[in-house]
Amino acid sequence: MEKIKFIVYQNKSLYKKAEEIALNTSSSCVSMEEFLKIEDKGEFYFFVDRKVFEIRFSNMRSKGISVNFNSEKINYRIKTSTVRSPLARAVGLKGRMEKKPFIVDSTAGLGTDSFFLYCLGAKVVGFERNMFLFYLLEKGLENYFSLNKKTNDLLFVNSDSMNIFNELEKNKIKEKPDVIYLDPMYPLESKKKAKPKKELEVLRKIIGKDEDSSILFEKIYSNKNLKIVVKRPVNSAFISEKIKPSHQIQSRLVRYDVYLT
Repeated sequence: MEKIKFIVYQNKSLYKKAEEIALNTSSSCVSMEEFLKIEDKGEFYFFVDRKVFEIRFSNMRSKGISVNFNSEKINYRIKTSTVRSPLARAVGLKGRMEKKPFIVDSTAGLGTDSFFLYCLGAKVVGFERNMFLFYLLEKGLENYFSLNKKTNDLLFVNSDSMNIFNELEKNKIKEKPDVIYLDPMYPLESKKKAKPKKELEVLRKIIGKDEDSSILFEKIYSNKNLKIVVKRPVNSAFISEKIKPSHQIQSRLVRYDVYLT
């Protein structure tokens, strides 16, 4: 796992936020001017600017990783997707719903699926235990709501999903989830021939191996009257050797294993 050593702020007005992030991630807070003079920068650094937070490559040659819910790519996905898309069908979204389904994304990552489900009419709480990714999500959501009407239907929390129900209570969410969604890090032995996306490669280096996804799944599965949806590569094994899904919804590259407890 690659440690991010430095939180780098663009100007003095951002020092307070950069220092907060540094304290919460056991990193060092430095200005860009100071950072450029450091020899051992590590492979990545966390960049704090007024408009964006990014995980950047220290060699400066590659564009950083950020969360932008206003991007053309995400907007295109939202505009061209309906409740008939595989993920929406898997979690049970419909065209007309009397009540917004409450979905917990237990492995939020960069938040794309959480945001997608929110835009299709669900209430979503995304869990992300990695503090660096959480700050990217927080800034991405702040930027999105600065340009769009703020609602209480999309929230990200920095917490381990192993304690998912206690954490919902701590955040004053008493409603029981209708669906818990898991999108674990794709296994390295995936049979896909294409080179992994840059974002996925970076996440693997920063987060490390996703070795407890089956434990998380089995812990969630022990709760009664839940629907659990697990995203997997098409040819990969089930997340748990002990439990088979109730049914599956498959697209060309991924499948959604649906479990009813």
